Amino acid sequence: MRTRLPRGSIAAMSITEMPEDVAPTLGVATLCDAFAATAATYPDKPALRSPGGAEVLTWREYAERSHRIATGLAALGLRRGDVVALLLTQRLEANCVDTAAIQLGAVTVPLYPGDSFENLEHILADCDARIVVTEDSLAEKATRAGGGVAHFVTVDGPRAGMTTLADLEALGDPAFDLDACRRAVMPDDRVSILYTSGTTGPPKGVIHTHANTLAGLASLEAGSPAEAEVRYVSFLPFAHLGEHGLGYWRALVCGSTITICPDPTQLAAALVDARPTWIFAPPRIWERLKLSIESTGITDASVIRRQFGLDDLTQAITGAACCPRDVLAFFYELGLPMSEMWGMTEAWLATLTTSDADIGTVGRAMPGFELRLADDGELLVRGAALTEGYLNRPDATAAAFDADGWLRTGDLATIDDEGRVAIIDRKKEMIISSAGHNMSPANIEARLKSATRLIAHACCIGEGRDFNVALIVLNLDAARELAPDGSIDLAREPAVLEELAAGVARANERLDERERVLRHAVVPDQWASGAELTPTMKLRRRYIHARYDDVIERLYGA
Repeated sequence: MRTRLPRGSIAAMSITEMPEDVAPTLGVATLCDAFAATAATYPDKPALRSPGGAEVLTWREYAERSHRIATGLAALGLRRGDVVALLLTQRLEANCVDTAAIQLGAVTVPLYPGDSFENLEHILADCDARIVVTEDSLAEKATRAGGGVAHFVTVDGPRAGMTTLADLEALGDPAFDLDACRRAVMPDDRVSILYTSGTTGPPKGVIHTHANTLAGLASLEAGSPAEAEVRYVSFLPFAHLGEHGLGYWRALVCGSTITICPDPTQLAAALVDARPTWIFAPPRIWERLKLSIESTGITDASVIRRQFGLDDLTQAITGAACCPRDVLAFFYELGLPMSEMWGMTEAWLATLTTSDADIGTVGRAMPGFELRLADDGELLVRGAALTEGYLNRPDATAAAFDADGWLRTGDLATIDDEGRVAIIDRKKEMIISSAGHNMSPANIEARLKSATRLIAHACCIGEGRDFNVALIVLNLDAARELAPDGSIDLAREPAVLEELAAGVARANERLDERERVLRHAVVPDQWASGAELTPTMKLRRRYIHARYDDVIERLYGA
């Protein structure tokens, strides 16, 4: 039951109204039902595969292996409502273990492999994980962080104090009645807890039930139906809602063939191998793909799509951050069915663009969602796909929802007369200058990145200041194109700095006078997840400001 505390009335404008009796449904009550039905419908169809097909599991084999793992987990004492945490890189075993656990009625908690030890320690204690499934390269990190965990399972070979996945599969009782466990799972049972990336404090566990997950999937199928043959490339961390929901969970209901790419740097080759029919990727991936395409010098759209494995795409979705307009326009010009979405771990995929006319927005509400703007411009969302709240945090749940079930998203937005939503920035991240002018750092950073290929990341600073400055991380691939062969210090290369300055000037031409970046500095680092970036590639602004405090002060003192 969702925690609700009165928060007073919110002056708001209703943008969409979606009565519950017309909200989309899939005709199954739980993900367990969906998986069983899909495996029975497509027994011989590939379900999970590696690039090149060295490893392939059909839906029948996927179901059989998940059954063996489930009986092994039950033999370790895992019961309905218990928590299994997965600290794994992208690999077939992650899908198999997760599916096995949820058929027992257990709750899965996928973890980011690159997350900090402190975050992992907090999460494993917060969710009271009974079992952690990991791999050799992450085993030490898992055991150090999981001091209270009863059992550790490793998927890739023997390790002291751990059960191998092969031994686990052999451990179960062949007579174990998994069907009875599946039937006992109820729609309101928890299926997974996905933790936020912790930009403003310790990560919070976002609770997902079978019911709200299926509501999100039903919304997706109603607003963007899957084609008959679904091929998908999975390369983002399993803990990312975009990957977990749009890849793994969606496959359970529509029978996708998922090609699992363990190394994101090999994504281009995986696309050519898999020929996906649809894909989800954050803006940075599309920016890199655009650079790769441009570097070939090929201009024929049909040749480009075929050469890069994009010729069978029926939909390409980007989200999790603002995608530069020029990137979206580039792929539209190639004839790719690009869509930009807005969503969050708490609210699934709630909006989607449908044409190039929507560029500059994140589209309209998906079926089953209602959207409103509070009187301060904060976007509010309501629908059956929303989380029931945060694990062990009734205070945070009460603060996030109002008495009528509207989720306060924390995003400031506008909605035009046609219902298209444009995100301005996170409410807590808005910059207020010394003159009292409110600015969106994310908007300014997006302008900078779209003005030159040289910028991989930008962080705008200006809170309480007379003007804005920016810290810039170079896109090394683009910088090398301007530097002489063998140049080591690209951050000092004159040609690079000259083009960067020109790019900042171009960005300033598209900004309000008070928003312009008057000074900038190139930092000699490549920002990484766990430090400057969250696992979902958002800026950890407080950390960045503290780390580069001397650089910032020099920019303002010069």
